[in-house]
Amino acid sequence: MGTDLNDTIATQTGDLADYRSFASDSTVWLQAGKRLLATADLLWVSIAEKFERLNAISESIQAGREVVDDDLETWELTEAPAFRLLAGYAIENFIKAVHVRKASLRGEAITTADGELVGLRQDHDLEQLARQVLGDSTLSGSELFFLKILTLAVRWAGRYPTGIKRPSRIDFMRASGTGSADSKQVHELADRILQIHDSLK
Repeated sequence: MGTDLNDTIATQTGDLADYRSFASDSTVWLQAGKRLLATADLLWVSIAEKFERLNAISESIQAGREVVDDDLETWELTEAPAFRLLAGYAIENFIKAVHVRKASLRGEAITTADGELVGLRQDHDLEQLARQVLGDSTLSGSELFFLKILTLAVRWAGRYPTGIKRPSRIDFMRASGTGSADSKQVHELADRILQIHDSLK
């Protein structure tokens, strides 16, 4: 009986050590972000097609031609909230990878002795996370503004019709809109953060 208990304790201790090593590897965070971004990209294919159709409809209207389009999804861009949700989670993982890399280079622990993550925001505020990890002057004003939009998506707009608390009118508008350049902005931001990660030696 005692041997079984000792084996169990040894296994759990080994699992914890493996977990702490796993959580302290910034490339693990990068891979998680890349998987999420790849999935977001699959959704963007459909969104981009709808933007093309909307542009074609707009051109037809401007040319005075009759437009018949019964596909309401064209106007709703139904995949957009999920795209922003996944893209936001991807960016969050990339920023956290930079944090893990910096902490590792300084010899700081990423987890407590019990395996809980330390030093990382848990509230999905991507703008504040970026300021904490990357510094206030690293990202441009437009990048920080886009992080605010992705924060809304990750916190509620990518999953629910509204937040736990009533969102402001402007936040509701930001959260429900989608721009044709969203994917480009996400990838440019991701590339910037990955360059910062890779520059850390």
